[in-house]
Amino acid sequence: MRRGTVRLGAYGDPAMVPEEVMAEAVRPYKNWLGYSHQWRMPWAQWARRYCMASVDSAEEQAEAAAAGWRTFRVAYGGEPVEGEIVCPNTTHGVQCDRCLLCDGAREGDKRKSIVVTAHGSKSRKHLTMEV
Repeated sequence: MRRGTVRLGAYGDPAMVPEEVMAEAVRPYKNWLGYSHQWRMPWAQWARRYCMASVDSAEEQAEAAAAGWRTFRVAYGGEPVEGEIVCPNTTHGVQCDRCLLCDGAREGDKRKSIVVTAHGSKSRKHLTMEV
């Protein structure tokens, strides 16, 4: 019997785990959520199946999307760019374990990427990152 949802990377970047280990780690779960900052690295390309590319700007979002990744971007205003939608938690109050949009990209995946408004105690750092 497969379990619910697991969030990958609670203790680091999921792309740092060998692909074979990740495949075994997610096997008992129906769903997963994950984010990787290693999306530019050739050795981490396998991780796009499990993870969103964690990007810090609209420019990085476009670069990652062109490389076949779906993205998760934090923005000060949270304005989506082409290919993004605002996180359903923000727009509809849907929790991550129900939404499941942050589960990487499959072959031919047409789902939108996610943008979320910076929040929390460290959100001011995004003021200097967004143009």
